[in-house]
Amino acid sequence: MNRPSSPSLARFAGIAAATSLVVCAAGAWPTYALDGTTGLIGMGVGAVLTLAGAIGGYLPLISRAASSSVEARAQAWMMGLGIRLFLTMGVLFGLWSAEVFFRSSLMVWTGILYFVLLMIETLVVARSMRAFDPPRASA
Repeated sequence: MNRPSSPSLARFAGIAAATSLVVCAAGAWPTYALDGTTGLIGMGVGAVLTLAGAIGGYLPLISRAASSSVEARAQAWMMGLGIRLFLTMGVLFGLWSAEVFFRSSLMVWTGILYFVLLMIETLVVARSMRAFDPPRASA
């Protein structure tokens, strides 16, 4: 049985980084075959961008980790999702506007990794919310 755990930035960052490495390793050969070294550069920049966005979006949850209210922690998670979205998309839009030479692979890999890390974050947050959910009296 899985034991619930408290939210930890280091734990989340480690899980997110390991997941990003596995996904990038799985997609490295197809990306290289389609777009060469340029594709790998776009993949790397996309991985760093989405990892930074995911960690930045996780910070509000850490600030509310000691809160006894599930609603307060859920609200912190929703604020984190907004931070994550605007941080990632803001930098992505800036790179797109700068017309970097790896735009197509950057867009594809940012999308893939954003989705994967969002799923990981959802699992981690759901597990941490269960850890702090106080027992309810039965009626």
